[in-house]
Amino acid sequence: MSKYFDLVDSQHRAQEMRGAKQLFEFWEWVCSLYDNHEIGANEFGEIRSVIWGQFRHIDALNRVRIKSPSRWFGSRDVVSSMCCARYNP
Repeated sequence: MSKYFDLVDSQHRAQEMRGAKQLFEFWEWVCSLYDNHEIGANEFGEIRSVIWGQFRHIDALNRVRIKSPSRWFGSRDVVSSMCCARYNP
């Protein structure tokens, strides 16, 4: 497994991110670790749930702020169209 991936630290980092761009970049990094077999399926699943939850949180804040329908979470989840969509159960 990855020498530089700490699940708890990564979960905290993801929860502290407030921008979608920063969170997408973090998601790309996590996907590359998983693709290179540097983290296992359990670690990937744990961090994925935190990241997707944070995307939903950011989206909810944006909807409240601009009072418009969600462009990210309508009939489909953004998760389906994200990179690494093949990991979407």
